[in-house]
Amino acid sequence: MIMAKRAKILGIMCCALMGASQIGRAAQGDVFEGRYLESRISDITLPDSCKSPYRDAPNFIEFFNTTLYVMAARKGSGASGIAELFGVLSLREKMRELFPNLGEESPLDRLIVAQLCLFEKVQVEKRARPGQAPLVILPTDSEVQTHLAAIAPRLYQDARTLMVEALAVRAREKKQNLNLTRQWDEIQEARAKGQEKNKELFKDL
Repeated sequence: MIMAKRAKILGIMCCALMGASQIGRAAQGDVFEGRYLESRISDITLPDSCKSPYRDAPNFIEFFNTTLYVMAARKGSGASGIAELFGVLSLREKMRELFPNLGEESPLDRLIVAQLCLFEKVQVEKRARPGQAPLVILPTDSEVQTHLAAIAPRLYQDARTLMVEALAVRAREKKQNLNLTRQWDEIQEARAKGQEKNKELFKDL
């Protein structure tokens, strides 16, 4: 019964995602991503590594992205929290672009993972009972979508703050590099002046 219900939900959401991908055919990359997620939606689940020190951040981000796409397809772009959540996704992508040396986890990745793991913790505690099967959370899960919609404004503000801080550090580093360049130019000019002062001394050599 549960499997049949899950298959029905996945079938409905796959159709919704197919329709969403067809609407955006002008962007070929988006269409490809939509089709890829459409084919993988039944395989994507919230990773079970929240308690591990080696959390697989890319899989958490894939789950987050897919959940947002499902939410937008199901509820529409104007639904509560959708714009803020996609704003977080946009900031995360921009941070990756501006700071390519962040490693596997960026500060925004950690922020997103923390919220997903908080949701998982609450769900595990709520369902805790002897012999309980491992919890499997899908991108189509209405409770995870409700959770993300509820925290969307705060999540966006926190993500924006992290980006502002990162841009401030970048600006300071850029200014420092400009100062170093200017100082090196002064050193080179001073060296040239010193050589010029001794030019006549060695003119006959």
